[in-house]
Amino acid sequence: MSLLRERFGWTAVASFVLVAALSGCISDDGSDESPEDARSNASAHPPQPAEELTAGGPQFRDKSYAETEYAAAVEKLSKSLPPGTTFDDTLGDDLDPNGSYEDGYGHLVAALRWQCGWVREYLEADERGDGVARNAAIDALAKWDDLPTVKPLFEPDSGDEWEHTVIEPARKGDDAALVSIGAQC
Repeated sequence: MSLLRERFGWTAVASFVLVAALSGCISDDGSDESPEDARSNASAHPPQPAEELTAGGPQFRDKSYAETEYAAAVEKLSKSLPPGTTFDDTLGDDLDPNGSYEDGYGHLVAALRWQCGWVREYLEADERGDGVARNAAIDALAKWDDLPTVKPLFEPDSGDEWEHTVIEPARKGDDAALVSIGAQC
């Protein structure tokens, strides 16, 4: 991640992670599992705390485990979404039911959807000329790299880059990075 970040910058890496998380491992799954079934299967595949995801190298799990992780992350993050924004009930119907998903996949998708919610809120507030809502969105986005589902996935200095390349410019009226991220949402 550090090499990508150094070569292309934080915005490109954030966009890459978003695209990879939302479009990777996609195929027609034909699953009949409802969102309620995915949640009820949570006890069969308890998610690991996000801070334990980087210990001992990556582990790969099935779709059910990724859905369980996603449901747990959604439960925590939904309290801090912009007003009127909700999460999708599942990771998506197009995930391969026989696929293999790295530990943290469900957590990361939820965090990226949270980020997209706030980026959309920022862009819509900017379009309406609502400075208060725009600033609230920037304040929320400033906390993205500290989310418990995001923090363990990046190197310690990544937060400084997020702040310097995305948040500070947006506070000064340069929202090019947020527009670029929003285009991936």
